[in-house]
Amino acid sequence: MVRDIRAAYAALPVLVLTIHDARGYAEQAFAAGASGYVTKQEMGEVLLVAIRSVLAGERYLSPQAGAGLART
Repeated sequence: MVRDIRAAYAALPVLVLTIHDARGYAEQAFAAGASGYVTKQEMGEVLLVAIRSVLAGERYLSPQAGAGLART
């Protein structure tokens, strides 16, 4: 789905909001062109930081998802 969005709207930053914090999901999202990745458990301030980051042209990986990457 991320690839489809990026293909149709190349300049649009894509922030993935998901229940998955496993390494493979975040890696796949970024490989498909996502600008950010946030788990649903991290709503509130983390989501606001993620939105601001991707709108500023930066990549964002939430702390919980980053911990999932570090576990492997």
